[in-house]
Amino acid sequence: MSAVLVRMDKHVDTPAPAVPDGKVVVSRLGSGESRILCSLTSIKLVLEGEEIHEVDGRAHIVRPGQMLIVDRGAEYRAMLRRNVTTMGFCLYLPGPVGEPQPESPLLGRALILSSEASRLGALVRQHGARLHQSLDPDAADPVLQEVRAALNDTLVAAAGNMARIDAKKASTRHEVMNRLEIARAYLHGHLGRSVPLPELAGVAGLSGFHLVRYFSAVYGLPPARYHRKLRLENAARMLTGSHTSATEVADSAGYGDLSAFTHAFTREFGMSPSAYARRSADPRIGGDESA
Repeated sequence: MSAVLVRMDKHVDTPAPAVPDGKVVVSRLGSGESRILCSLTSIKLVLEGEEIHEVDGRAHIVRPGQMLIVDRGAEYRAMLRRNVTTMGFCLYLPGPVGEPQPESPLLGRALILSSEASRLGALVRQHGARLHQSLDPDAADPVLQEVRAALNDTLVAAAGNMARIDAKKASTRHEVMNRLEIARAYLHGHLGRSVPLPELAGVAGLSGFHLVRYFSAVYGLPPARYHRKLRLENAARMLTGSHTSATEVADSAGYGDLSAFTHAFTREFGMSPSAYARRSADPRIGGDESA
């Protein structure tokens, strides 16, 4: 196996030749469009800016916090709007990914997933940021191998999530799944405040009723509770191994009132923020407030 790693700083009018052993593309592009022959399953990540990928006649807008998985064999267009410089990262994975399934998350289509909510997303973000800083030609093979293994797990999970969507047509389930993942990425990207349901429904392009119904079915919690849990988990990380005060952590989590934050935190973790911080500093300390 000998994958290639390339830097892309201008658009291409003609699709690049197939690279059977895989390819890693680190891009920094201005406005324009490129035609891409996707002979391999690919993952697109945007670190800064915005990309529009037109696959099978459908435009998918990819922003930071999201990644786009495109099935192999589908030629498509990638477009960047005017006055926007975009930092992108694209992986073309060699060989078939996963076993064919009747309810495959791809099925010749594109699938948007949050890049903040899975091991796959963490890996792609990590490698993308690193290779943008320093282009290492020897990194292509190990990066593709690691990401390919994580993608299999992600596709299995996506298929399971899609099966929870109560819709007869597979195309409808794909569309709803894309919209839910856009909403999910938005919640992961806004940990410093609560996100009202009408705002999130507008981002997802769903009614508030359908967003809550489908989101709860797929992720196990309604959007508000899912987001509150994310914000509190982030607050807990801030309390671990730092000297940040509970008031500062509460403010960073979007709680203007310390007592409200303390109540929500205690309900989530079974102890107050101060007790959690003490226990994190010394694991021998339990969660008892009297300790």
